[in-house]
Amino acid sequence: VHITRGEHTGLEIKQAAIAQGVNIQLDFVLSLEKRRDETQIIGDNDLVRVKKDQRYVAIADDDNS
Repeated sequence: VHITRGEHTGLEIKQAAIAQGVNIQLDFVLSLEKRRDETQIIGDNDLVRVKKDQRYVAIADDDNS
């Protein structure tokens, strides 16, 4: 997904992905892949400084509790 560098909310990142044809929904959980198998959950209102070559993952929230 292409998005401009700088600060974006988690929601803006998901909206950009959807607009570019990625098969996710706005209620999916977004996370930033970090080094050594670490991930950081990004909430819809959390600000993220988007940088080149970052990898994000969005998965369905299957929490039925």
